Amino acid sequence: MLAHDTDNSPEQMSPYPPFSLPLAEQKLSRPFHDLLDYWHQIRGRHPIPLKQDFDPFAISDLLPCLILFEVLRNRESLDFRFRVVGTYLDERHNGCYTGSTVTEVYGNNHGQIWHACENVAQTATPELAQFPFTGQARLAKEERITSVNALFLPLSEQGGLVDYILCLVNFKHAAGADRQTGHPA
Repeated sequence: MLAHDTDNSPEQMSPYPPFSLPLAEQKLSRPFHDLLDYWHQIRGRHPIPLKQDFDPFAISDLLPCLILFEVLRNRESLDFRFRVVGTYLDERHNGCYTGSTVTEVYGNNHGQIWHACENVAQTATPELAQFPFTGQARLAKEERITSVNALFLPLSEQGGLVDYILCLVNFKHAAGADRQTGHPA
């Protein structure tokens, strides 16, 4: 877990106002809280953190449940490439998504993952999303995963546009227990 440094609160470190979104009003699970806290720490004085400031070793316990999306922009469309997919997530889906785009994986109807990424890419604002789990992998069926909670956080190459989106995934199981990296939350 990440240490919480009260002397460097996001409000004190950044000239930008805190985000006014439902995220601030929700009780986040410990892994989501830790990632959001780390995101604010690396944000510093930027509106969103720079990708170069992201250190995966600082949140190594969350890596199995992380996705790093690259934002792909052209004149006609927007898409998102799975750059990194945590091992815990890979084991619960059909195949490895690394290198594929969200459109290649989910088709033209895109789905809720694409729409959450689109919102984060366009607003540069974190988003917490919940949606049904549709994976058909054997392990996912055995664990009776029913839904997904995901925290989407923007990252930038140079401090302007959102170039990457960091996503932490937490599965909800039919038995009612949330699990993160294989352990109850």
